[in-house]
Amino acid sequence: KKKVDPKEEAKRKLRVRENDPLEKGKQTTSIAKKLFEKEKFLTIGFGHRVVPKESAKLFEELFNVTAKQAKSIALGKTPITRDQALKLFDRDYKVKEDDVIRRVGGEEVYKNLPSEIQGVFVDANFRGDFQKNNKNYKWVQNTLDGDYAAASTEVLDHNELRANPKGGVAKRLRDYSAILASFAVPKRLEVDEEAAVSTQEMQNSFMEQRPPIISDAELTAL
Repeated sequence: KKKVDPKEEAKRKLRVRENDPLEKGKQTTSIAKKLFEKEKFLTIGFGHRVVPKESAKLFEELFNVTAKQAKSIALGKTPITRDQALKLFDRDYKVKEDDVIRRVGGEEVYKNLPSEIQGVFVDANFRGDFQKNNKNYKWVQNTLDGDYAAASTEVLDHNELRANPKGGVAKRLRDYSAILASFAVPKRLEVDEEAAVSTQEMQNSFMEQRPPIISDAELTAL
């Protein structure tokens, strides 16, 4: 069985969440549009939020098209191909991953996290569930502290999950929770480790307190 690269799998899952038909090839193009009626912005490809002037410039450089064509894409008048959407996604993923690296304390901290947790962090950053007002959410800090059990519970404390328990956001958060929980140290193991330490301490104490062993020569002398 072919080994799956954790990072590529995390990216694939994120693409499915953001645009399942495009990821699975049921759609071959994507056009900038509002995903929800109340939104004041357009989204294209795999969750790329369009900022008209900035995105037009990005599209021009990334897709090697004219300024006029790029503007048309940003305004939702011209679609992009699946290959272009994948190229845009890879660029967006790197931007979000670099942001996560900075927020967790640098490259070394990030690299020491399990690959699956790295994927959860970047995925959450795509959704806006990683930090708020330049401060990491509590579940993120729990994770960085190594308390995966607390992080697994805390990530589910979310208004959107309560409002729509069967919605896409709820499913995503439960997926985060399950991954975080898979790295938590079982309580039983923690208890066993404490018991082992306690037993060792008792043995050490006994060894320190017991009288010294008398040699055969000393016994003969007695």
